Amino acid sequence: MKLELMVNGGLRIEPESDLEWDVLRCIGYDAVTHDLARQLGDGFDEPAGDWQEFVLPELEDTFSGQLQIVREAIEQAAKDDGHLDLLPEDADDWYGALNQARLAIEERFHFALGELRPDDAAERRSAYYRAQFYLDLQQLLLERVMR
Repeated sequence: MKLELMVNGGLRIEPESDLEWDVLRCIGYDAVTHDLARQLGDGFDEPAGDWQEFVLPELEDTFSGQLQIVREAIEQAAKDDGHLDLLPEDADDWYGALNQARLAIEERFHFALGELRPDDAAERRSAYYRAQFYLDLQQLLLERVMR
């Protein structure tokens, strides 16, 4: 996969194989396994009704909207262009979707408790490398696109 900074401040991603397109599609798949909006409300001192009524619906809409934008951009680019352009105006949605995917992977595999071990199953290894890729992409977005 090639990553290229664009003159307009964006980031171009050029997957070089079907497998690399599948890795990008995993952003959406990984993120939907995690209910981040509900988890963010755990432990607040606010009355549960206020959280449920006012905050949770907006968070859920925001998070699902981010994922939908990212999924559609990936599918459109895979079909038409052969590359994916992450423009500055799209960076917040991409950053949010990547964050959701990373948090979902962390919740499932608990990498913070230790990195990969030699006897880890292929599923855990794959999740680890995806999470690292998402983190690297987030860092590029922060440093080069979200100025």
